[in-house]
Amino acid sequence: MPITHTVFMLGALFAAPVAGAGPEGAVAAWQFDADGNGDGIADGWTGRSAAGGATFALVARGAGGAVQQVAGARPGEGISREATGLDPQATYLVTAEVTVTQGGVLWGPEGVRQKWLGPYGQAVESRATFDGRDRITIAFVADSPGTAFVVSSVRIERAEKAPLPIEADTGRFLVPRPQRIVYEPGETSGVTLAADTPMAFAEIASDRVSLGLFREDLGFAGDATLVEPGHIGDGPTIVVGTPEALRGQAKGLPASLADAVRACPEALREQGYYLRVTPHGVVIAAGDAPSAQYGLQTLRQLCAPAGDGQWRVPVLTIEDWPELPFRATYQVGIQPTPEALARAKYYARMKLNGVVMEDEVLYHLHEGDNLARVREYVQALRDLNLEPIPLVQSFGWGMYVLSIDPTCVEGRYVADRPMRFAARDALPEELREVLPEDGHGREYLVPPECLAGVPEPFGNTSFEDLDDERPVGWQADRWAGADGVSVSDGDALDGERCLRLNRRSHGTIRVWQDFEVDGATSLQISIQARGTGLTGRGAYAEIYARTEGGELIGAPAAMSNRIRETSDWRPLSMTLEPRGHRWFRVYLRVQEGEGTVWFDDLRAGLAEAQLRNLTHVDESLRLTDDDGNAFTEGRDYEVIAGETRFPFTADAKPWRIVRRPGGRIPAGARVLASYEYAPVGAITYCPSDPRTQEIMRETLATVIRELGVSRIHIGHDEPRWLNTCRRCRERELSNAELFADELTRMNDFAKAADPDVRVMMWADALNPHHNAPAQQLEPANDTTPKDMIQCTWTYLAGDDVAEARSLAYMAGRGYETTGSPWFDLENNWDWAQECHLSRQMTGKCLGMIYTSWDDFPEQDAFGGLSVTATFSWNPDDPRALEMLPWSPVEMNRTSGVLP
Repeated sequence: MPITHTVFMLGALFAAPVAGAGPEGAVAAWQFDADGNGDGIADGWTGRSAAGGATFALVARGAGGAVQQVAGARPGEGISREATGLDPQATYLVTAEVTVTQGGVLWGPEGVRQKWLGPYGQAVESRATFDGRDRITIAFVADSPGTAFVVSSVRIERAEKAPLPIEADTGRFLVPRPQRIVYEPGETSGVTLAADTPMAFAEIASDRVSLGLFREDLGFAGDATLVEPGHIGDGPTIVVGTPEALRGQAKGLPASLADAVRACPEALREQGYYLRVTPHGVVIAAGDAPSAQYGLQTLRQLCAPAGDGQWRVPVLTIEDWPELPFRATYQVGIQPTPEALARAKYYARMKLNGVVMEDEVLYHLHEGDNLARVREYVQALRDLNLEPIPLVQSFGWGMYVLSIDPTCVEGRYVADRPMRFAARDALPEELREVLPEDGHGREYLVPPECLAGVPEPFGNTSFEDLDDERPVGWQADRWAGADGVSVSDGDALDGERCLRLNRRSHGTIRVWQDFEVDGATSLQISIQARGTGLTGRGAYAEIYARTEGGELIGAPAAMSNRIRETSDWRPLSMTLEPRGHRWFRVYLRVQEGEGTVWFDDLRAGLAEAQLRNLTHVDESLRLTDDDGNAFTEGRDYEVIAGETRFPFTADAKPWRIVRRPGGRIPAGARVLASYEYAPVGAITYCPSDPRTQEIMRETLATVIRELGVSRIHIGHDEPRWLNTCRRCRERELSNAELFADELTRMNDFAKAADPDVRVMMWADALNPHHNAPAQQLEPANDTTPKDMIQCTWTYLAGDDVAEARSLAYMAGRGYETTGSPWFDLENNWDWAQECHLSRQMTGKCLGMIYTSWDDFPEQDAFGGLSVTATFSWNPDDPRALEMLPWSPVEMNRTSGVLP
């Protein structure tokens, strides 16, 4: 009876034809074949164009049919078509072939998140999914003036979960799932492997393929039995080598293994392998040791228990390779702990090849046994064919530098601030406690607001005043009792009422009020809050500066601490430094989560009754009279040193400036004070400080030389403040010039240690589709070194427009790139698609870095890692996320790949 072979190339879908069906296998397959009324738009499609806007043309292209052209489109103009008769219980995959020659196109099912395509100048196959609809409109519209594009085909298919035949037969899921499998469904023949099954290696060293991990996972004790390829006996054997070396040994192999070797492709893809299982053994051909390791890991997953410590493997052939050459994860920690080593083995099982690792110890390698321990862990990664990529965190997250020297902070320089000398008894009673009661009546320098008080900037701070059951002076995303914002009676901390925000499903809900302050007065703002069942990012308060017309300016000007889960009433506090702005907006919110929070008793007071966390006092502190005449320390005043320590807190011992009797400063005098200080919570370092530069130069050089790495990551994400300290402002550079100068310096420091090292950084600060607008940093791309690898990131499903734009922009500026998802599984699929497309179109995208931040305690930080591994290996597996036939966590446990 002849054997039927099944060739399975991943990405196949089962589809059931319904209304409007095209060719077999598609719910709809729309070609552009006719234009019955001669308006330039294919029959069945509708054009979207204002008068004098887009032009349409249906153009024949020979045997391939016609294409729909759209030229000169303005935002919102394009074409659309409706599909009907869909099953609202089903998930559908939409595939479109689009060529964009100018501008950008947003496309996809309306009412669902859109995909974005840039002007690649060649046909791109792009995919989107939707569900829960019995009809849907598919639209292709411009998002920038003058957009020109061509659509050549659109397909809508019903996506069904469909395991591979090998998975259905054996129950062994393959992760990542291979590109090509030739399998004999239901075939009972195969080969049995045991601990003493011989292994032969040709031009690939056995100690370079993590052979110990392979044997450990199969429960094989002892060392492998190694034989020469030309001395294989009659029993089953595993043969591993390069295609050339194996062909040279084919004559000495048993017949079935020799046939398997001869069937190996002449050329394997980058990082690819060929695996053939015969009744007499296994052949794995690969170009190098890491690729051979990937083949062994696939073989491990194919093994099914056969009893007595043996494993049965079915007869099949696999040809496999990763679509993205760089597949990495981020982690905190670079220590050889049992947990870390187990996690590293997990990465190897998932066929990752890089680990971006952050740890404060990188700044202290020459202390104690730090270097030895880090080297031990780095070598463990290399033994698993995982590239170690240290992340030397810097700039926006400068905590490690500031822990070494707090004066490296990007402080705030205050120039010629009017202040007064006053005795303790001259202050309002509620502020007297901030000055010492020394019994000598000494006068201390204080802000004049301490003497006059600060007007209340907010209205209806306890939510007592209502208009139509809503608090006067407040606005909200949605006023509602059950799921939204409402006023709560009986739950107040003070008075009769408080504010209640409720989310019954994952998302965000906000309430806000606009207010005005004196542009020079720093305020300490607090509000009481309590919560129940808060998930995600929890509940907090934040303040944005705004224009007089109401437009928000950049990043938050102040942000409070958060409450999560369930908590009793406690204060959320923040420091607002106006920095010349007068108009602001305060938000109270539940962010990217669900649960209930109550707010009450919003208050504002002075943030600077005393001077705290002063920096560079000997250089920056200066007192003058109104005419600019300088006073002298020791003669006219004295400085009582306080604390400047990181982290910078509101309870740090204050610095006090005391008037000296007999000096030139009259009692109660007003003076102009200049000084520099670190605000509460400051975490950005000063790029202009020589001490900062020395710490970074020494750290980068030490890490690169001592660990021998070929790539190093410098972080540089989310810079909160630039050009606020005296040193930076004296350079008279724009934010973009300052940032580019800092990046060039970091790159130079790394190259001085090793000219061949590549520097990586998080790309958000340079990315106009991410955080660059907040600090006007996009122009920094003009001079930032183009050999730096830009690691783009967004973390929510539906961010694929930003993902595509970011990769296209960075590639267009000449950088190589990576993309980063988090635990959201759909976002993993989105990123893999966009990275794969960017690599095809630009050649600039290297791959993906999974990120494992622990901001959400209820989420497993590594919960999406196996999905990222699957999609970065094969972005079209599956072509719709809903096709996953397995739960990642359950699959990991079943297959034994969790540490």
